[in-house]
Amino acid sequence: MVAVVVGATTTGNRMPTATCSDSIEIIGEPPPPADTLVLGRVRMPRPDEVLQLAAPASRGAPRFAKRGFSVTPGTSVVLVVPRRYRRLYGLAAGRGRLGAPALRLRPCPAYVKPWTSWAGGYVARKPVCVWLVVRADGRAARVPLNIGRRCARIVR
Repeated sequence: MVAVVVGATTTGNRMPTATCSDSIEIIGEPPPPADTLVLGRVRMPRPDEVLQLAAPASRGAPRFAKRGFSVTPGTSVVLVVPRRYRRLYGLAAGRGRLGAPALRLRPCPAYVKPWTSWAGGYVARKPVCVWLVVRADGRAARVPLNIGRRCARIVR
């Protein structure tokens, strides 16, 4: 398996954006399973899946849970950390101690590839049970995330 990685770009205080040219290419990658798709377009962890947190890089540093993002061709998709959780976790894109509170994903056109994938993940201070908001095609969905531990229930 071969992967090529390029990071998301930002300008000033604007939302980090990952584009087709930033995507990774994984040779022989199958399409995401239907039960992992949110809004029919965005691959996200299953509700019972635990994202493993790595050890902190240094004392007091946040921890990283590696989990890339994949979307179908079409309009941009936006991932948003709800305000109430922004001191607990963020998206591993952009600057800031806990990554970015939002990330725009601009997929490749369908004639280029059926799925666009990016390396990435989540940054958290400690294991947490949180929500992520996914916005695509004028709709939004809340996705539960088990970052570093199994969560019985996530308070809305």
